Amino acid sequence: MSKKLSLILSVFVLTFSLMCSAVSAFAMGPNTDGVYEVPIEMWHAEKERTSMGDSYIVHTALLTVDGNEKTLTIAPTKTSSDMQFWYYTDGSVKGDTKEVSKSSAVEIDGKKYDVAFEFPIKSDNEFVGVKFAASAMPLSPSARIKIDYDSAKKVGNVVKETTTKETTTTSAKETTDTEKYFAESKLERENMYSEMLESYQSILASTNVSAEQKSTSQKEISTINSQKNAIMIAENLIKNKGFKDVVIFVNNDSISVVVKAEKLQESDIAQIQSIVQRELNAKVENIHISNK
Repeated sequence: MSKKLSLILSVFVLTFSLMCSAVSAFAMGPNTDGVYEVPIEMWHAEKERTSMGDSYIVHTALLTVDGNEKTLTIAPTKTSSDMQFWYYTDGSVKGDTKEVSKSSAVEIDGKKYDVAFEFPIKSDNEFVGVKFAASAMPLSPSARIKIDYDSAKKVGNVVKETTTKETTTTSAKETTDTEKYFAESKLERENMYSEMLESYQSILASTNVSAEQKSTSQKEISTINSQKNAIMIAENLIKNKGFKDVVIFVNNDSISVVVKAEKLQESDIAQIQSIVQRELNAKVENIHISNK
């Protein structure tokens, strides 16, 4: 009887341990309003290991809990200040992504960072799906941010912003539509480049094409990656001039630049032209600038 009881207890303990492990994989994190510092790592999108991009982020992030809403603020390392960041809207590494606008002057773990990325967390899972690009890694690979909720440390309170009723529905809708335009335009551009790269990479992998075709495909891949990198740098430099957002389209020699601004001064246009001309090796007469 004692052996049978011992066996039952062993099974119970094992089952309980497995349940605890499962719960920890979906750690809820703090639920009390506040700002918390949490350790993070960037993991591979599918494999159970850190990603090559792990060195591109500071390994402490800010987790803000405000009612039912949670946001994560991540700072890039100094060597990757030109990073662009997207998050998957459903929290996984599949489906739709949304680019994260840069915030500035954030303090994490006693250090001040000039650039940071803040985005909402849609689930309480241990991993959050993201996508990033930097000058050294222009292909925008998917990855997962691993959040160590158990080590969360409260460092501040949520600052409630007061709003007035004078804000009209029309202006709010216009702002939303404008933000949607820039996000969707960049996503469409990224999808276009991804399809082009995939096409050329399939030629490289094929055994039914000539060496000349493979050489041409390799050159095209290099050109596309260089162009993506140049666009990313140019957009970041333009935003550093004080513009909230910008999207650049390249069509052969013609370059279109759309800036998020109510109006553009001649000095603004001159600054944008100078950046695009330098980074994309473009002629001034081929650069077309507009605002939205």
